[in-house]
Amino acid sequence: MKRFTILLISTLLLSGCVKETPPSHEMTNNAIDTVTAIQQSLPEECKTDSNQLMFKVAQREIRGIEKQCDIEKAKIERETLRWKLITFAMGLVIIAYIVKRFVR
Repeated sequence: MKRFTILLISTLLLSGCVKETPPSHEMTNNAIDTVTAIQQSLPEECKTDSNQLMFKVAQREIRGIEKQCDIEKAKIERETLRWKLITFAMGLVIIAYIVKRFVR
């Protein structure tokens, strides 16, 4: 029982340490940086109001994609957590049944 408790606590502690930027956020930041670089590299005669507006729209669209990706990831994580909890609960029921069976 001690080993199980130690294993559970160490797993929880290790999983809590993982904090890195998701690849989707890095990719959207790179795309926005690319759009900004293109915008700044244009010659002065090409920096019209319509072009500036198009660059702003492109940047907003990229951020929208990032937000939608986060929403979908959260949905998948909720579904995964649900299945993990169901599996854990079923495991507890099986263990309780085995213990009850051997206690008699």
